[in-house]
Amino acid sequence: MIDLPEDTTLKTTLDLANQDQGVVMPSFDSDVTVIYENDAPHGLRNKSGYQFFFPKVTKFSGQEERYQRELEEQRNLARYLVSVFKAHPPTF
Repeated sequence: MIDLPEDTTLKTTLDLANQDQGVVMPSFDSDVTVIYENDAPHGLRNKSGYQFFFPKVTKFSGQEERYQRELEEQRNLARYLVSVFKAHPPTF
């Protein structure tokens, strides 16, 4: 546990935005696209920029089946997330 002085106030991004401190809250519209890199999903992007990044799937010798399975899982997740965001864009 971290000991903080009693007068220290931890502010979240939402707190700062509510106080009009110049914090820009992320926006997310339904125009989201999957960006692929080397046939693997790299991230989700809309007109505001990247909104989500996928972790890189590592490839080791002798593990081609696992590698292909994990890539397919990421592709399925990317398609699912795009369909969800297009149907129900989040509001911040």
